[in-house]
Amino acid sequence: MFVARRALVVGVFLALAPLACGQAMMLAHWSFDDPAGTGVLETVQGLTETVVGSDVRVTGPFGTALQCNGLNTYIDTAVNQSTWNYLTSFTVTCWLRPAFGQGTWVPVVDQHSASQAMGVFVGLSTSNGSHIAVGNATTWQPLYGPSLTAGVWTHCAFVFDAAAVNGELACYLNGVLTVTTNIPGGPMLDPRPTIQMRIGARVDNAGFLNAALDDLAIFDGALSATDILDIMANGAQPGFPEYQTNSWQADLDVNSVQGTQQVPATVTVPVGMQATLGLASGNLGMAWDLGSGAAPLIPTSAGALLSSDGQIVNLDVTDPTLSTWFNFLQGPTWGPVTTLSIPFSLPSAISISAQMIVVSPALPSGVALSQPVRLIVQ
Repeated sequence: MFVARRALVVGVFLALAPLACGQAMMLAHWSFDDPAGTGVLETVQGLTETVVGSDVRVTGPFGTALQCNGLNTYIDTAVNQSTWNYLTSFTVTCWLRPAFGQGTWVPVVDQHSASQAMGVFVGLSTSNGSHIAVGNATTWQPLYGPSLTAGVWTHCAFVFDAAAVNGELACYLNGVLTVTTNIPGGPMLDPRPTIQMRIGARVDNAGFLNAALDDLAIFDGALSATDILDIMANGAQPGFPEYQTNSWQADLDVNSVQGTQQVPATVTVPVGMQATLGLASGNLGMAWDLGSGAAPLIPTSAGALLSSDGQIVNLDVTDPTLSTWFNFLQGPTWGPVTTLSIPFSLPSAISISAQMIVVSPALPSGVALSQPVRLIVQ
């Protein structure tokens, strides 16, 4: 029975992880947490960028934010883009708090020539409408999304995926997909030989962003809805994601400890002392399960499996002790409550790795994964 059960767990986890897939790599990131007047650190390449015009910082969702004044604030980024692989897909994420109305379309990131159907523009259209546009040599294709509320922080994600069957351009606001459109043709026409990437102003100086800007990041692939929600909740974190993080669809913790994309949730509890297992999901009515085993967690760099939508299976599928609560999704469905809090204690020393899985028809892989937790009882 145990051997068959473990074989089912391993088989399903392997089915979630085609070898061709992987998470997008962060290409550039600006946190804007530097003191005003000292420049802006781009954290992937470690460059200090110069802010042209007014350099004012305000409180943002994560640390401080750059206040673009709509008149003269911008950054001509010095980031080396020669190795970037972003012509077939990319994602730009950021937090924006716009002022009341934009008189013209203004960028968060601009590197385009519409007349040549070349490059990329992401930012705001008139009246603070969300806006992404990409040129592929034959078509300059814009996508206009809902307007952002003036004076309110909104998380934005702008996605381009030339390989997508539908929705090659997409806009997410506060983690929700709001609008998509298709682009005839193939990859983006490369703007790098002739146009420098600019943040906060159009490359022709015809429009300047009038908004506070925080936690700006560029990725070389189309992020999944789960990835976008993770970035919204935890901030963009430089480096390749090593560990899955929690989302509203699948949330696991012990004693409320949360991990990050680079550092897993690790909890140490004395033998016999009570701890609390926390489980949560907004996917009411969906089957769920909890996998666990004795082996340490596996980061992406050490060969962790990746789902078709970029989620990370951090459990070791070769672990002979790997098992699940409900014979892998054969137990109850989630609900009617969205959270469970389960006190427990263990009478002897042990180390356990665990990760939650919840069925999610909205995701390409069909499931949502929680963060992994490493529990050490000693």
